[in-house]
Amino acid sequence: MTLAENQLLDIWKIHARINLEILDVIDPEDLGRRLDHYETTVGGQFAHIHLVRLLWLRREKGLDQGLREIEKSREIDKAYLRKNLEMSAGRVEEMLQKGLAAGGELPYFQPHIGAFIGYLIAHECMHHGEIGMILGSVGKELPLEVVWDWNHV
Repeated sequence: MTLAENQLLDIWKIHARINLEILDVIDPEDLGRRLDHYETTVGGQFAHIHLVRLLWLRREKGLDQGLREIEKSREIDKAYLRKNLEMSAGRVEEMLQKGLAAGGELPYFQPHIGAFIGYLIAHECMHHGEIGMILGSVGKELPLEVVWDWNHV
């Protein structure tokens, strides 16, 4: 793998780590919080991130094997969310490795794999913002040193 390809994978790994660290700093009782006008809870935001990853993984034969959607009726706890997010992030990394081995192309996303990584991160960071809004509504915040910790893989 080239230096640039390794750096693209590192970008995804850094983001996936930050996602888990955000989950780690959230109090368990806050997973069920939501804004009054908003259907999705904090825990539901993480479940949605996992779901969107899963939807993309289903486009590659076998990459979704053993992964399941997080049911809306299920009581969501941090350990369950973490396990699912770790698994789906690892499978996304496998998908990215396959795309890089194929010349940086994904047949189901245009223009190229760099844009796909950008799309995934932008989508998940939007949900980090929603989590921050929900927590902010009860006087809590996501620590900037967690959200912006891009200095190591």
